[in-house]
Amino acid sequence: KPWCRVVPRLPDLIRVGNEIARTTQSKRFSTSSIRGLQSAASDNVRNDDDRSPIILVHGFSGWGKDEQLGGMDSVALRKKLTPLTGLLNYWGGMRDLIMDIQKLTDNYPIYPVFVGPFSSNWDRAIEVFWQIKGGQVDYGALHSARHGHERFGRRFPGLYPAWGPDRPIHLIGHSMGGQTSRTLVQLL
Repeated sequence: KPWCRVVPRLPDLIRVGNEIARTTQSKRFSTSSIRGLQSAASDNVRNDDDRSPIILVHGFSGWGKDEQLGGMDSVALRKKLTPLTGLLNYWGGMRDLIMDIQKLTDNYPIYPVFVGPFSSNWDRAIEVFWQIKGGQVDYGALHSARHGHERFGRRFPGLYPAWGPDRPIHLIGHSMGGQTSRTLVQLL
């Protein structure tokens, strides 16, 4: 069995994603967006214990929740600061799109990963792997020597340590995050 599944209703997810992108400015989700997300998520759920999580991989120069002031959730602080300060969520801007989607899909498991914003796809794919499985990032001795960087990176507790052939995941990448996801699948 594959470690990663192709989303079976990809056209529906693309349509819903495009609609969400259009409606985030108005801060309203249409009824069809909500139904589309619920339908797309429920197609991949056999029971409450078997929800293959969605892993979101950001693109080139992307950031995580704890970077660029993205981890500061204070509404008062958000009102005082302008978007130019970096107080933006990568997935949703001033909104937390991940939480919005989880509310619409009965807390479907969605995990954003945070990789080197300017790193190679190889390095980013390795970082995604270790964030999902847990452990210390190991870029490989030969690769590290060839490219002149440290072999070992950060240590992660694991977003979904049970990931394996019997417990697949869904990888969704934005921009270069798509290439990073494909590199990860190739390295498996």
